[in-house]
Amino acid sequence: MVLADTLSRLPNTDDYTEILLDVRVDGVDMHDIYDLNIDLINFGTTKKHQLKAETSAYPTLNMLREIIHTGWPEKVKSVTPVLRSYWPFRDELAVEDSIIFKGRQVVIPEKLHAGILSQLHLSHQGIEKTRKLARESVYWPQISKDIEKHVRSCSSCQELHPQHKREPLTPHEVPVSPWHKLGTDLFQIKENTSY
Repeated sequence: MVLADTLSRLPNTDDYTEILLDVRVDGVDMHDIYDLNIDLINFGTTKKHQLKAETSAYPTLNMLREIIHTGWPEKVKSVTPVLRSYWPFRDELAVEDSIIFKGRQVVIPEKLHAGILSQLHLSHQGIEKTRKLARESVYWPQISKDIEKHVRSCSSCQELHPQHKREPLTPHEVPVSPWHKLGTDLFQIKENTSY
């Protein structure tokens, strides 16, 4: 970003001329980014229209859009209970063209969760890699748990998942008094038995 830091240029109280800043990031005009819909690059045209329609039809997301526009209250207790899961990152939320964003992630309406989960897990990469992929583009409350549940219910993944079962512990009888039963580890090195 090409912006001078404010402390290096103290304001002159005698001169009131306005200095226009060139708002550019790595040679790209910031206004062009919004025209390109770069935040929705992972969504096709049909999916974008479906996303807008479902976001408008979902009452919780309508309330969320309204609170983003009007401003969040000072305390979490003042927020409607259904919106409290958005409180920790309220400063990251924005609305662009009727779609809610959490940073660069698109907030997905509940009706589209199953389809998005299927697309995220299309390559059967496992729980952590599916979560990582989701963090790059989509968000909804409890997405991490939904991904885990979806991957664990995937028959292909469960069939090919390596089976690493733990050896069960073999308990022994509890001695009736101290020093009644002793145990030691035996091992052998170069045919010498040691204790």
